Amino acid sequence: MRRLIPALLLLVPLAEIALLILVGDAIGVVATLAAVAASALVGVILLRAQGVATIRQMRGAFDPANPPVRAVVDRIALAVAAILLIVPGLLSDLAALLLILPPTRRLLARLVGLWFVVRGLGRRPGGAGGPGGTIDGTWREVDRDDPALRDGNRP
Repeated sequence: MRRLIPALLLLVPLAEIALLILVGDAIGVVATLAAVAASALVGVILLRAQGVATIRQMRGAFDPANPPVRAVVDRIALAVAAILLIVPGLLSDLAALLLILPPTRRLLARLVGLWFVVRGLGRRPGGAGGPGGTIDGTWREVDRDDPALRDGNRP
């Protein structure tokens, strides 16, 4: 993994440049630059819209019993797609288009959910106490006829 990231940081821009040259040669420089500029504009619009929507959704979305993995992954994937559209290049645009497609985001949400469960950060089968249903806690016996408990008072 240590060597993968520096290699990608070198190879991805080189591949983007090579692809831009090939496409520019095939359809013309002006058409290529127009396509890159249009994708950047779409990315800015998408990023702005997703930023506002994400902030609104995150305010009330976090419920510890039911983490909104899909909703969070959808928003993050769309924000990353917007950023990829802003970055000049056709490979980044292709990656962004894949992230915009709902089936790709569903798959990504499923993988992220599995990653959280494997790491022990997500819900496990069997309810709150796990497979055995045991929850540690303290208790005390309360007399229902106690006058202090009348009128909705609780211990």
